[in-house]
Amino acid sequence: MDFLLTEVMVRSAVAQDAKAVLLFLNQVSDETENLTFSSSDIGLSVKQETKFLSQAAKDKTFIIAEYRGKIIGSAQLIVPTRERVKRTAVTGISLLKEYWGKGVSDMLMKHIIERAIDLELGKINLKVRTDNIRARKFYERYGFKKEGESSRMFFINELWISGTYYGKEL
Repeated sequence: MDFLLTEVMVRSAVAQDAKAVLLFLNQVSDETENLTFSSSDIGLSVKQETKFLSQAAKDKTFIIAEYRGKIIGSAQLIVPTRERVKRTAVTGISLLKEYWGKGVSDMLMKHIIERAIDLELGKINLKVRTDNIRARKFYERYGFKKEGESSRMFFINELWISGTYYGKEL
């Protein structure tokens, strides 16, 4: 059956999504090495994820994309609690490989930017592998500006990989 973007629903995750979110994160993290984590890094129980999503639901900072009842993507705003930095956030988007290039990441990014504005944040930051040109172009399309690089940001399969820092002022 053909993919229909109109059937994708983007919403804030709730505690009841915990099991499905963990299944999604385990799958997506093993499909690509472009993420900052692998399935072996997750290590949360359903109970722990439920607690995390309960808090995230209050702030609406963990967003999921569902397609025909299955979580296919997620985005998160990680907002620090310390006074001097609480007007900023770090974000990241994860999407099952099968749905790359179909517009779902655009839906997630628009939602994240809107939420950051609602929270009166001044800036969104992120980091991405320097060799992930597709993701870099995506973030640049949304107004993220390159702010720096690190020669050893990621350590994957016993190799150091450089990363690029991006930021978007709101």
